[in-house]
Amino acid sequence: MILIATIICIALELFSPRFTLYRNFNWFQSYGMYIHNLTGSWSVWSGPVGVVLVLLPPVLLVALLQNWLDDIMLDLFLLVFSVAVLGYCLRYDPVEKTIDNFIHAREHDDNEAAYLYACELGLDPDDQSSDPARLMTDAVLTQPVERLFSVIFWFVLLGPLGAILYRLSWLLHSHPAPGWADDDAFQGAARRLQGILDWLPVRLLAIGYALTGSFEDAIHEWRDHEQATSADIGKTNQTILRYAGYGAVHIDRFESAVTEGEEHRLETTAIRTARGLVLRSLLAWVIVIALLSLAGLAAW
Repeated sequence: MILIATIICIALELFSPRFTLYRNFNWFQSYGMYIHNLTGSWSVWSGPVGVVLVLLPPVLLVALLQNWLDDIMLDLFLLVFSVAVLGYCLRYDPVEKTIDNFIHAREHDDNEAAYLYACELGLDPDDQSSDPARLMTDAVLTQPVERLFSVIFWFVLLGPLGAILYRLSWLLHSHPAPGWADDDAFQGAARRLQGILDWLPVRLLAIGYALTGSFEDAIHEWRDHEQATSADIGKTNQTILRYAGYGAVHIDRFESAVTEGEEHRLETTAIRTARGLVLRSLLAWVIVIALLSLAGLAAW
């Protein structure tokens, strides 16, 4: 069931852009503000307890539904529920459109449009010194963990419960509701929770980069830069993915070629190569999930 649901949702995410239109988490912000208004005067709200208070009801509801649907009609209803929850929690397609638009703009020498697309993925509009192509490459290598891989990992481990737990934890600090953003302790706790949930998926994805790219270079870059990072678990996770990806695709060959007068073509080639690495890693994950599923059936 886990394998079937995962394959269906990945196929919908990669090949059916309309599926994105049905994702809306505004309800979660409204619900969170209601909880905040009820408990905001409590001193324990500012920190891990507040995060748990917000997450517990929806996560518990999904867990109860998951348990109730188990073993009904050969898990057919559980499969439908799993596809709905996992599909709702994935969010890969929007960034793909931005990257495609950036590549198209750069290849047609529309640098102004390319810069605007880069700003959509986090480039500071006032920062004229940053390299938009570098930002795009970083986004290709690092953002899939929060958009795809961590959700899939926790879904495989815990079912729909794991998928909704991760996505709502991510929303707490990435898209805070009014009232949350000003609470530093609450935001810090939410950020640490996502860093913890990302810890193992990040390292498994970095291994995927190594196995589907240049293994030795990926591991070397990973080890060198992991030791130089800060105590912030989220920043460490991002650094590991970025540099493991750099090593896996030999990013230096694109950087050295940029100085030879072929900047636009080679920059987009670097981005395409990084995206190919991510898709190969995704295929490797699906194969591993399939093998684990077959092993479970054989044991049963």
